[in-house]
Formats: sequence, C-alpha cells, structure tokens
Amino acid sequence: QIRVRVLGFIFDALLVAAVENHCGFSKGAGGGRSVHECFFFSIITVYGVAYALYGKGLLDRANNDPTYDGPLQPSSESYQKQAQLYLTGNITINGLACLFIPFAWTLTFRGTEWWERVQTLHPNQAAFMGLSLLVATIGDVSGNLLLRLKELDLVKSQPSIVVVGILSNFWLLLFPEILFNSIYNSGISEVGFYWE
Repeated sequence: QIRVRVLGFIFDALLVAAVENHCGFSKGAGGGRSVHECFFFSIITVYGVAYALYGKGLLDRANNDPTYDGPLQPSSESYQKQAQLYLTGNITINGLACLFIPFAWTLTFRGTEWWERVQTLHPNQAAFMGLSLLVATIGDVSGNLLLRLKELDLVKSQPSIVVVGILSNFWLLLFPEILFNSIYNSGISEVGFYWE
C-alpha cells in the first residue's frame, strides 16, 4: 500500500511538471517542443490509467481466484472496497488527464505557425486552453490534498474522498467551458482547431 501511494505521488508530480512545462499558450508560444517531451507526457498520463486498471484486476484476482499465486495477499472486504474505490478514482482522474494528449502532440508536430493561425481564427483560444490547463493542474493537486487531509484524520470517510476528488475534477474540467461559453459567443474552438 505504501509503494502504491508513493508511486501515485511520483506520478502526480511528474504529470503536473510535464503539463506545466510542455505548452506555452500566449501568442507566438507553443512550437519547438521535442517529441521526447510529448512522449514523456503521454506515457506518464496513460500509465496513470493503465496502472490503476492493472491494480483493480490484481486486487480482484488476489481475493477471488483460488489459483492466484502473486505478490498480493488476500485482504478484508472493507479494504478491498476501499482500494477498488481509490483505483476507480485514479482511472477517472487520469482518464481526464488523457484529454490533453491530442493537444500536446498536435502542438509538437504543427508548431508555432499552426498555433498562431489558430489564435488568429479564434482570439480567445489561448486563454481557454491556458485556463483549462490551470484547472486541470489544480484538480490533480486537489487529489493529493484530499489524501493528506485523510492522513491527518481531518476527513473520516474514505468514499467521500474519492467522490469529492472525482466530482471536483469533473467540475474543474467543465469550468472553462461554462466560463468561456457564457462570456464569449465566439472566439474559441472545442476540437475543430486541430484541423485548421
């Protein structure tokens, strides 16, 4: 359990660093990033989903498959529910982080010229993408904060941590959409800008 928690914190730190350092959203920024950076960001993000899916399967086998002879020992039903809930939260939150992979690769291969053209066609796109990235980073860090509060016994309910984590990440994902679509009638593109 400690190893999984440490790996989770390392993943979160690497994800936040990769996202924050990968893309510039101001006019003229965004080109010249290496394929290595984009590959690193993508691998970290997909690993967050794959590791949690693997963990769910492994936990299920350790407790329900009599032929299982792996590293996990059978555990109590309450621990299984708690661990499965945490892993479901990881899959959901890291799955949301995967939404940034197409933008990172498009920016890497199409570069500054493309990004400047997108901002000319959609004047509020840079602010929209920047806000989306900011709230995604806040959502990622909020998951760590919730775990810290639980470790300090300031939050008593295990399920509430996961539910609040998932809901806050969905809310933070929708916040830029609501804000920009209510303030601006135009000036942003959801997915069409990838082909412009």
